[in-house]
Amino acid sequence: MLTWHHDTHHQGYVNGWNAAEETLAENRDAGEFGSSAGALRNVTHNGSGHILHDLFWQNMSPEGGDEPSGALA
Repeated sequence: MLTWHHDTHHQGYVNGWNAAEETLAENRDAGEFGSSAGALRNVTHNGSGHILHDLFWQNMSPEGGDEPSGALA
């Protein structure tokens, strides 16, 4: 479940943030800002999703970590 959470859910926030940043850069280059409001909302949504997930992963294993061991592994 955590692999899916990282590789699909969290990655979706990263991809969305990158796509929104690309849209903003294209808008700046073209001088066309009609889609900038939506892109800014996507930067806010996806950027915060990524940052919060990054905090989640750091709190799950602050020193990195190996494969789990013990009776519950």
